[in-house]
Amino acid sequence: MDTSNRQPITLDTTLNDLYRLDGDNEEIVLVYAVPTGEVQMMSQLPLDKHFAYQSPMTDITDGKMLARIFLQVVPQLLGFIAGEMPVIMFDLDRKNEGNVNEGDRMRGSNQSREDLDSQRQHRRDAFETFNQLAPHQKPQLRFVSSPLDIVLKAGAKAGIFNPMDCLTHLPHTVDPEIHFELLSKRSLAFSGLPTPPTEVVDVVIEPDQTTNDSLVEGEARRIINRITSRPIPFVVKLPQALAGQGTFLIRDESQRQDTLKVLDDSQYVKRMLHQLTISNAHLHPASLVLQDMMPGEAVALSFFVTKSGTSVFIACCKQLVDDSGHWGGGWISYLEQEELHREWADTIDKAAAYLHGKGYYGPVGIDVMTNGEGEQLIIDMNVRACGSHPLGLLKGHVMRQGLQEAAILFPLFFPYTRGDFDATFLEDLAAGRLVVGGWSHYNGGKAGVGTVILAASDAASLTSLVSRVKKYAQSE
Repeated sequence: MDTSNRQPITLDTTLNDLYRLDGDNEEIVLVYAVPTGEVQMMSQLPLDKHFAYQSPMTDITDGKMLARIFLQVVPQLLGFIAGEMPVIMFDLDRKNEGNVNEGDRMRGSNQSREDLDSQRQHRRDAFETFNQLAPHQKPQLRFVSSPLDIVLKAGAKAGIFNPMDCLTHLPHTVDPEIHFELLSKRSLAFSGLPTPPTEVVDVVIEPDQTTNDSLVEGEARRIINRITSRPIPFVVKLPQALAGQGTFLIRDESQRQDTLKVLDDSQYVKRMLHQLTISNAHLHPASLVLQDMMPGEAVALSFFVTKSGTSVFIACCKQLVDDSGHWGGGWISYLEQEELHREWADTIDKAAAYLHGKGYYGPVGIDVMTNGEGEQLIIDMNVRACGSHPLGLLKGHVMRQGLQEAAILFPLFFPYTRGDFDATFLEDLAAGRLVVGGWSHYNGGKAGVGTVILAASDAASLTSLVSRVKKYAQSE
């Protein structure tokens, strides 16, 4: 699809600009990969043991698909706002791609490594995403096949999505253990920040006792009993789960039983207990968080904490969350942003001060609700770049097209190629009503999984466009 006649996208600011606000010329290299709790995505990325994650609610158990979403689509979306700074992404396993003649390669094909690499569809997908940007805001993209291939220049530091065992050999902008702590839902409960009333159920057995089946069974039963005995309604949260995959909303007895099926009947709590080791016990990877359920809807606040501790507001968005609490995107009204910034500024500043005190600087997202007394309470803290960051940084681009509302949808599965998608929505792409935030082909290049940003002049028009794109994604 020829995109040469489209106006390049210029962001209001980029992560590169934000990292340099304090006059710091430190080189930061963004290394983007999203960890998973149970399913290994590629041969060179083993599941994390020290930094233990949970994802009991994920409905995707195919490692190849997870690799396309968490190693390609999400890094593309976050790399889209990087600006002119290095971004490292991971290659997919060659044996899983299906678009390189593996037989020729194994027999010693006459093709050069560069020729083979040029055939790799996921790389072309990423470059096509970034080619939508103005040249001065394109990231310096590099692919690696293994974490050991990542070598940073002297003095450079890695900015990451979540701590991963395989990246600990790199110098980080923030100590990985501190970063992991800041991402923990347990740590938020003890942060001193305003949160809903919360009960933390910590593990009382020692790491060296997790091989004792009787002790593990008794400890799992003790933890589960806190769910069965707590008055409804409330929320159950696992300490290190992503995108709502470890958050359970219990509004009635039926939802309590559904939660118990996942955590008890499937022995997931036991699995968490087995994640406990002598080396990670201080990180509390198996604690359970029980929180009062707040009425109403949460808003997603995205901002940046500079090295000196200043908070820079990015956006306030409504969240698109399904009945099970899974995050599926966000919605922003650009004309309301100044007023919303004033409304939430104190809470943002409190969170920024807390994070700065722990040594963190970089992008942040927090989910906030207001209780009956008007108190703003933080219900989740994502200490990393989030899906709402691109919405905020696209404000100028969207409003220059005469549009005022925008939404991001994630993930979407298309039984078509990127070229088919572009041809179908050609007018929307040309008018700036649609931006592809990330795309990765699969099924031999005949289908794709991606994330898109949609914009319109008003809420009704945006709802219509969202419906149109979702229908296209679901059609067969």
